Amino acid sequence: MPSAKKPVILGILASFLLFTLYLGILTVLNSLPHAIEQLMAFLPWIITLILAFGIQIALYVWAKEALLEKNRKMSGKTAAASAGVSTTFMILCCLHHITDVLPIIGLSAATLFLIQYQTWFMLLGIFSSIIGILMMLEIIQKNKLSHNGIFKAINMNSAKKIAAIISIAILLLYGILLFAAIPQTEQIGNTLAGNALQLSTKTNNENNLQVDVTPINFSFGKEINLEVKFTTHSGSLDYDFAKISTLYDDKGNSYPALLWAGPVGGHHVTGTLTFPKINQEAKSMKLVMKNLYAVPERTFIWELK
Repeated sequence: MPSAKKPVILGILASFLLFTLYLGILTVLNSLPHAIEQLMAFLPWIITLILAFGIQIALYVWAKEALLEKNRKMSGKTAAASAGVSTTFMILCCLHHITDVLPIIGLSAATLFLIQYQTWFMLLGIFSSIIGILMMLEIIQKNKLSHNGIFKAINMNSAKKIAAIISIAILLLYGILLFAAIPQTEQIGNTLAGNALQLSTKTNNENNLQVDVTPINFSFGKEINLEVKFTTHSGSLDYDFAKISTLYDDKGNSYPALLWAGPVGGHHVTGTLTFPKINQEAKSMKLVMKNLYAVPERTFIWELK
């Protein structure tokens, strides 16, 4: 059997690279403090996904090495094999089984990068990773690449199917609960505020920087998106806009920005600030941006009729 050293090292490296890429993407989209904040908020989910990704890579490497070693040991049985199995054949032999799991490995990564804040998609990534690991173990079992007793005691194909059924059931149940909750939330918002409000653009122009803020389809019960346009002819807009922006309502509640979706730097910057949904009974909301171009506070107020 091949040494476990190489697969373990490559598995750890794969997990580290995925973790680094995750932090890098969030940092580019927003900022390093924001990336760390989101990492801590979803730490158990992210760690599970990253570890599962590394385990799949390690199993892939080990299975490939084991198949190569197995083919070498069979070299004396036939004339064709005595000359050694070609590298191309070895690779195709491995890929015949192992490529089945690669899309699942990719799904784990995509879950982190594309929808890292949604619990449902986190669960999807974790369950798919578990199934992917069982698929790799099934490959090892079918090809008799290990003499460990666990491969004789457990039918990996059955375990994979059971895991898939349980995963689908949990995802369906959780999805139904999510969809059932959305209409109720929207109904409350619509009762209080009617359809989405078209709120006007508010402008602040101080110290050679003009800031225009426009709420995008504001509704109670939903996250709030504000389109923000910065215009200046001096300096550079190198700010963590999410960190310096907070939303307040007239009930005394504050809502730090969740995300800045847009570029940073330069003289003309346009993007979207996202905030949590606010109190259903709020009659007004106020955006405060602090210490922007040497102005302690820039405020933007909207009445919510």
